[in-house]
Amino acid sequence: MGAFRFDADSPEISAGAASPRRQLYGYLSLPKDGGQPRHAVLLCNPFGQKSVRTHRLYRVLSERFSRIGLASLRFDYFGSGDSDGEDAELTATACIENILRADAELRQRTGCSQVSWFGLRFGATMAALASTSARTQPDRLILWDPVENGTEWLQQLRAEHRAALEVLFSNIGPSHRTPGILPDAGVVSGEFESQGFVVSRELNQALQTLSIESYLSLRCGRLVVLAAGDDQYARLQALDTAQNILSFDLHKVAAAQWNTDEAMNSAMVPNDVVNIIVREMTGGGR
Repeated sequence: MGAFRFDADSPEISAGAASPRRQLYGYLSLPKDGGQPRHAVLLCNPFGQKSVRTHRLYRVLSERFSRIGLASLRFDYFGSGDSDGEDAELTATACIENILRADAELRQRTGCSQVSWFGLRFGATMAALASTSARTQPDRLILWDPVENGTEWLQQLRAEHRAALEVLFSNIGPSHRTPGILPDAGVVSGEFESQGFVVSRELNQALQTLSIESYLSLRCGRLVVLAAGDDQYARLQALDTAQNILSFDLHKVAAAQWNTDEAMNSAMVPNDVVNIIVREMTGGGR
C-alpha cells in the first residue's frame, strides 16, 4: 500500500466538522506474498529525537512483519512528522486519540480483526494509556522501555537539550553565546524545547503525573514488556498485577542510548530485540 493520509478524527466528527479536516500521515506495509494478512501491527512512535533516531528500527520491524505475512502501520501523531498540526499541538490527549484512530484505520484497510500494538519509550506509554479506552483492545501490547516516571522523563528531555546546546556553544566559541539561553535542568510548568521539538504545556502537565501505577489499568490480551537493564526489569515486574490482561511476559534487554549520535547506525537495531518482537507477534510467546 505505501504512504497515505487519513483523518485524525473519527468519520462521524470529520463529517460534521466546520473547520478543515485534520489529517495524519501513515505508511501501510502489507504481506510480501500478496496474501491476506492474518494479523496486523500498529507501531506507535516515541517522541522527538527518539522518533527520528528509531525510524530505521520501525522500518526494519515493518519489513520483518511483511515477510511473515503480517500487515503493519507506521504513522505520525498530529503535530509531528508529516502529519498536520504544529509542534505545540502534540498533546497526550491527541496522541491517545491518534492511536485509536490509526487502529481503526488499520483494521478497516486490512480487514484484520486481530491487531497488536508496539511502542518504544513515549510510544509505549501512549499505547498503554490508549488501550484503556480502545473499543477493541489490542491482542498483544508490546512496550519497550516505557516511561516510568513522567517528571523524571521531562527533566531528562531538558537535560539533553541543555547538553546539546553546550556542545554547540563549545564549537562556536564564547563570543557567540547568548546569556541565559541554557535552560534549567528542572521541570517547568509551561512549554519548552527539547532538541528541536516542542514539549507543549498540555503534554508537560499530563506527563508530570505519570508513574508505573498509570499502566495498571491498560487492556490487552497479552502484555509483553521489554525492560532496558536490571533496574528497570525489577521495577516493571509490578505490571504483572495489571487486572485487564490475560498473560504477561517481561524480557530484560540491553539499555539503548537513543540520544547519542551512534543511534543513527545499524547497531541501534538490535536483532535480539527484533526477534523477540517478531516471535511475539506470531504467537510464539504464548
